[in-house]
Amino acid sequence: MVNSSGFIHVQISDHVKKHGVHIFNFSAVDPELPANIAHRDDNYQFLLQRKGTLRLMLDFNTVEMSGPSIFFILPGQFHYHISSDTDAFVLTVDPSFVQEAYKIILDQYFLMHDPASITPAKLKKLSDCISFLTDEINDAGANACKQHIIRGLTDTILGMFTEEYSQPGAGKGTKETRHLTITRQFKTLLFQHYKKLKKPSDYAALQQLSTPYLNEAVKSFTGFTVSYWIQKMVITEAKRLLYHTELTVKEIAGELGYDDHAYFSRLFTQIEQVSPVGYRKKYR
Repeated sequence: MVNSSGFIHVQISDHVKKHGVHIFNFSAVDPELPANIAHRDDNYQFLLQRKGTLRLMLDFNTVEMSGPSIFFILPGQFHYHISSDTDAFVLTVDPSFVQEAYKIILDQYFLMHDPASITPAKLKKLSDCISFLTDEINDAGANACKQHIIRGLTDTILGMFTEEYSQPGAGKGTKETRHLTITRQFKTLLFQHYKKLKKPSDYAALQQLSTPYLNEAVKSFTGFTVSYWIQKMVITEAKRLLYHTELTVKEIAGELGYDDHAYFSRLFTQIEQVSPVGYRKKYR
């Protein structure tokens, strides 16, 4: 699983390059398949489980799907298959096919989210749409209309996925809704800028808010401060690089935007209660 080049393996799908989306059935998984190897993807992945169970590792956390449920994996997240006895579909989607409105909701979950159980009615709708989309992809050819149909069906499916993760805050008061909006914006910005921007005030400035108000909003919805989320994003990526590459601690610090690698080592040790070198020796 260790990559001597210094970068975590990124899987690239030729099917996605051609159509913008690829669908495959996920049931019995051959041990030799790439899904069992720790990797990142440049694309979004959406999982629809119709029945059974599925276990995968996502950024050092075990995710378990049971029964009719959905889940998604964001571009850049480290993951691999653990075990399954499932009837499921996996949609791999080019980021250009994902509406910005969906990305704003989905990207806020880059550090924590669980599978979402779905109703029989929602399962049927998704299954029917995926079946329809599969037929269109298999019969696409060079027909320009087919490409629009594929994109439209993909958008419909992604909308139904995103809907299940957009419920928090619904029906709450104006203040709570405002705090939710601010938190989503902050997490989206953090996802984009964590390697360069390390201070809460940096993100408050981007959102044209005072730092105390940004902190109040984020903490009210997540239970944690802005500083916590900045550090968690940095440390999560540091652990990925320590576990899956041969980069030195100094190189990892530079990759994450720290000129002072000694400071980075102290920060990592303070949060994880083990040094970066100690973490690599202990878990690899």
